[in-house]
Amino acid sequence: MFPCFTTSCTSASRPLPCRICFGPNLLSVTTDSGIKEPSTRSYVGWHQDAFYVRYEPSWSTCVLAFTESTIENGCVQVVAARIELGLLPHERNRHPDNILTRGQHITVPFDLSKATTFRYAPAN
Repeated sequence: MFPCFTTSCTSASRPLPCRICFGPNLLSVTTDSGIKEPSTRSYVGWHQDAFYVRYEPSWSTCVLAFTESTIENGCVQVVAARIELGLLPHERNRHPDNILTRGQHITVPFDLSKATTFRYAPAN
């Protein structure tokens, strides 16, 4: 698909933001890709990665943009509240527009007004 995707996940010379935050000694335990086509009905259900991926002592999720990602075409939004809220109940319910492999989504209300929107330029 995108050779730079494979390289960025497997290369010893990780993307600069990752090296700045975590140093050069990173282990890529898993790699997954989800393509959210712009301006379509596809979406990523609200979920917590930690509900399904429980690595200790710590781990991180990296999002790479290969095209411009804006509010208008459906950019990433995050509510950074795992410590405050703990792990919330999830359900697997495959919906044709949810691009998550398990169709997972949070099943209880939470405060979406705390969401941070991440707009990306290509290769950021």
